[in-house]
Amino acid sequence: SYRSKTVIFWGKSDTATPLKSGELIHSYIKNSSFYPLEGDHYFFTKPKNKKFIEETIRRQTNELF
Repeated sequence: SYRSKTVIFWGKSDTATPLKSGELIHSYIKNSSFYPLEGDHYFFTKPKNKKFIEETIRRQTNELF
């Protein structure tokens, strides 16, 4: 099974891959963090979400080193 630290971002209103799919993936990856964000399949294009994603990845990366 996959054991690396994983960060998962998901759109709460995603109809292409529903939130339940993200939650399921998160449950399969033991060392994962799950962040449901406002928006659909393209939640990452919203400036607020983009900033949160960048900050979260930066923080997670700093914790590794």
